[in-house]
Amino acid sequence: MSKPIFELVDELPTSSLTVSLLNALDFVAPGEWQNTVGFVNTIKTVTGET
Repeated sequence: MSKPIFELVDELPTSSLTVSLLNALDFVAPGEWQNTVGFVNTIKTVTGET
């Protein structure tokens, strides 16, 4: 059986080619992207919880 969604989100990479390219794009258009890592942090970002 496949892994639960919270485990998959927690395993997302913090640095990779895609993350580096998105950081470079954020340099051109500031404030448009942030690398949110982890299930709990993703939920907090989506819901606006501080």
